[in-house]
Amino acid sequence: MDSASLARLVETVGTYKQDSLMIIRHGKIVAEAYYAPYVAGISHDLRSVTKSVIGTLTAIQLQTGSLDSVDHPVMDLFADKQIQNVDDRKKAMTVQSLLDMTSGMEWVEKAYTPDETIMKMYESPDRTVFVLNQPMAGTPGTSFNYNGGNPYLLSALINKKSGQNAFDFARKELFEPLGIKSAKWGAVDAQGVTDGEAGLFLSPHDMAKIGYLYLHNGRWDGRQIIPPSWVDRTKAGGVTATFGFHYANLWWSLPEKGAYMAQGRHSQLILVLPKLDVVAVMTGIDVAAAGLSNRAAAGRTPCMNRLATFAATRRRCGSPSGVVSNVSGLRPTISALNVARTPVTVNIRSLSRCSVSAGPWIPRLRE
Repeated sequence: MDSASLARLVETVGTYKQDSLMIIRHGKIVAEAYYAPYVAGISHDLRSVTKSVIGTLTAIQLQTGSLDSVDHPVMDLFADKQIQNVDDRKKAMTVQSLLDMTSGMEWVEKAYTPDETIMKMYESPDRTVFVLNQPMAGTPGTSFNYNGGNPYLLSALINKKSGQNAFDFARKELFEPLGIKSAKWGAVDAQGVTDGEAGLFLSPHDMAKIGYLYLHNGRWDGRQIIPPSWVDRTKAGGVTATFGFHYANLWWSLPEKGAYMAQGRHSQLILVLPKLDVVAVMTGIDVAAAGLSNRAAAGRTPCMNRLATFAATRRRCGSPSGVVSNVSGLRPTISALNVARTPVTVNIRSLSRCSVSAGPWIPRLRE
C-alpha cells in the first residue's frame, strides 16, 4: 500500500478530531494511530456499532440452531407478551425485517429529543413491550426506517432463546472465541435485557477482530462462528437506506465500492473491504461537544468516505512486517512506515499528539 496515501489518511482523520485509526491488510497492521488524549487499549463507546454486534449475535443463533429462521414472525416469538396495535402488518413482521430496519413500525429517531420514540422507549418500565406495542406505519420489508427498537427486540430475543442476556451470550459465543477481552456493556433493563441499540464498549483492536471475522466469511481459527450466507447478505446490502448507503443485517454498505461497515454516531467505524483484504477501524469523540460542525457530527463524516475510497490511490506492495516506528510528541512531522518491506519516509503534520505504528497483527489476535 502507498505510504504517502496512508500518511495523508492519518492526517485527515486527525483533522476531524477522531480518537483512533487502524488499518489491517493481509492480517497485518499497516497503520495505527491514536490522537490525544486517547491511547491504545482503551475501550471506546461504540454507539450504534452495537447494533451490528447484535446482528452478529443473531447470526450465531442461526449457526447454532437456537433460532430456526430469520423469516420467523416476531409476534410468534413474543407470544407470551400482551401486545397492542396488532394487525396483519404487525403479524407479518419478521426477524429479518428487524435486521434490515424495515419492520414497518411507526418510529421517530432523529435528534434524540424527549418527544421522540427512541427516548420514550428508554423511559418505559418495559422497553421490549414498548417497542412491540408501537403502531405500524407500513408493510414490513418494504421501506427503510432507522429504528433503535428493532435491535432492542433482537437483544430481548437472545434472552428468550438462550436464557442469557446479550452481553453474557456474547462473552461465551463471540468474544471468547475471538479473544476479545476489552468488552463492556451498559446495565441490563428491568427485565434483564441488554441494550441492543447502543452501549457496547470495545478497544480498536477488538473492534478489528469483528471486522476480520466478517472478512473471512464468518470463520475464525477453523471454527465457523456465523454462516457464510449471512456475510454474503450483509455485504450485498439489499435494502436502500439513507445518505447513499445500503443496509442489511444491521450493517451499512456501499456495494458499488465493495465496502460494508458497522457505523456509530461520532464516527465509530468497522470497515471491511474484501477485495483488498482490508479491515479498517476508527473511533471518534462527541464532536458536537468539541465544537465541530454538524457535518462532522453526522456520524458519516468525510473521514468515513475517505476510508471507504482510499484504496483508489494504492499501489501494489507486499505486506508490512515488524513494528518500525513509534511517533509520540507535539506536532510530529516524520514517521517511517515499513511498506513493501522497504522503509519509506512519509510526512505527518498537523497532529496535536499521536502515535503511529506498523507491524504484525494476527499473532496478537491469538494471544
